[in-house]
Amino acid sequence: MNPKYFPLLLALCFSACAPEPTFQDDPLCPSCIRKACHAPAQDDAFKSHFTSLSAEEQAQIIAMMEADETCFQSQPWILDFRSSAYENYGHAFYNTAQPMHKIRVLSALDEVLNDTPNRPAALAYLKHHADQWKQANWAAEKLQALQEFRESDDIFALLVRTANKDQLEELAQLDSTPARDDALMYRWQDLSQETQKRALSAWISAAWTMQSSGSSQLPQYLTLDWKRRPFPQGVPSFIAVLSPESIKIQNNEVKRGQWSAVDAFKWDPLTEPDSRHARIDLQPWLTSADSYKISAKATLNIWSPDTQPECFRNPESCQGQLVLSEPVAFERTYKVFVGVETGAPHRIKNDKENAATTKAVSLNICSEKTCLPLWQNGAAAKPKDSLSVVQGKDFYLNISLGNADQPVASRLMARTGNGKVWREIATFFSYAPQTFDVPVRSDIELGELCGKPGNCKLELQLRPSLRMARRDPRIARYWGTTLELGTISLDIQNQTPEQISASVQDG
Repeated sequence: MNPKYFPLLLALCFSACAPEPTFQDDPLCPSCIRKACHAPAQDDAFKSHFTSLSAEEQAQIIAMMEADETCFQSQPWILDFRSSAYENYGHAFYNTAQPMHKIRVLSALDEVLNDTPNRPAALAYLKHHADQWKQANWAAEKLQALQEFRESDDIFALLVRTANKDQLEELAQLDSTPARDDALMYRWQDLSQETQKRALSAWISAAWTMQSSGSSQLPQYLTLDWKRRPFPQGVPSFIAVLSPESIKIQNNEVKRGQWSAVDAFKWDPLTEPDSRHARIDLQPWLTSADSYKISAKATLNIWSPDTQPECFRNPESCQGQLVLSEPVAFERTYKVFVGVETGAPHRIKNDKENAATTKAVSLNICSEKTCLPLWQNGAAAKPKDSLSVVQGKDFYLNISLGNADQPVASRLMARTGNGKVWREIATFFSYAPQTFDVPVRSDIELGELCGKPGNCKLELQLRPSLRMARRDPRIARYWGTTLELGTISLDIQNQTPEQISASVQDG
């Protein structure tokens, strides 16, 4: 025999002679699970192994078993454990990175129909894999049952992904909402021309904003925001052009000599996904206490991808390439006060609206030497270390708001224990949304708290503040969540003159 074949023969012999893996070698052994799936139902070895595992390991085995539909038929006892696994680990089962399995799709449809806590994750999973299962006969009955709830925006979005053309047209007849129009964009090729225009309005949008009142001594901003979001696959790369036309106070155009206020709002066309923000301070025209009528007009034109730049300057000459033209109008009665800081921003009280900003907010409490986290990833950080503080030197709250959806205007409150009076020790405000992270710093003043050197424990709370929201005239609605930050231990190195004076008086 040729010696060059010896290594191959040895490898084949080793492969043939190697023992099969077992659950003793690997509690989550995939080949063992496949073998158990085809074992007799009365074989208790697999059940005994399964019940000896932790809940997390059981969930992983159930996830692997779902790849083979026969597993649950041969081992029906596991269905009792499956419901518990989904209850505890539903977010993992329905992660969009997970593969599509028939039994999981059916479970997800049940979660949506029964409005369980897993519904948002189940909907995301179903939409992500819609093209793989939407035509399946085994899903038809549950999809039909969902039609009863199509007025719900999130179920509407799922039905749009799975509908045939006739069903899609029926869905498009429902009243327009931003969420419904957003969902229709994913079926661009199957939409009528009118419905396409409606969907485009949700993906390319513009709006003027201004508070309803302000101080004659502070900036009074009129803002214009517009954005073009990345389109779903299959949608042409339309070009958006926003043209401001007039800004008026009491029906008079806002001007200074040859300069017009609309000049502050002129941009190049949006040919790629992007967002733009501009503002003008109307305070020089609003110096007297009075009520003013303020109006602004612009036009948002959406053009086909091959439109020449000349058309943007003269739309009438290229009507055939103009896909959509929408007015962007604003009109408000604005009240000006003299000598006071005022405004009428509203605190957002809806938990769902606040949730994204709550998760985006990051708080650290810092001294001149180090920082300790107070709030990270939507939860209190609960620092165990003590923070050494020299009053009069760096001692501040550091706030990161990079992905905040809403303006944040808050005050940091502290007390020395349950039943004690809450005291304000820091304040700040920041406009949002921001396309990049701008750290905000707010110096901390303890005042009467922690009046003596040594260890001092403080319970901290972050509250929304109307007073702070009024400081920025751009803020019309602001984040309204109160954060319980837990307790922090401070190692106070010195006293302020005020604290020394207070201790002398107490003594």
